[in-house]
Amino acid sequence: MNRIKSNLLILGSILIAACSSVKTQPVTTTTTAAKPLPPAKPTDGVYAPGNEELTAMIGRYPQTTLEQLNQGYVIYAKGACTNCHGTNNIYNHGEGQWKHIMDDMAPKANLSAVEKEAVYQYLLSIIATQPKKG
Repeated sequence: MNRIKSNLLILGSILIAACSSVKTQPVTTTTTAAKPLPPAKPTDGVYAPGNEELTAMIGRYPQTTLEQLNQGYVIYAKGACTNCHGTNNIYNHGEGQWKHIMDDMAPKANLSAVEKEAVYQYLLSIIATQPKKG
């Protein structure tokens, strides 16, 4: 029995020595920072235009500027259009409907021809860049 205990002690000592002599390499991981997702567009389409909206308009209206689209946004979201009512969901109307709405509402809001065109092009730029569903 003593011999078995002695052999077990020797075997245990050998295992301990073997395990402690193994050198471990530090584990290094490389992480790549994920690109932040662009903010989601509001579901009503009312937001300040950017380069995506400008690019969508330049093909059709080459003289369009980001300043013009921003002027349309300010009038629509924060100015004359909201003096009497809130903003409408831009995505609920197509180009022809917005043309009719603008023709009807611009005189009531005392918009100049330049302001009316700025709002109309802003609305078209938002429709043109509407997120695809599903």
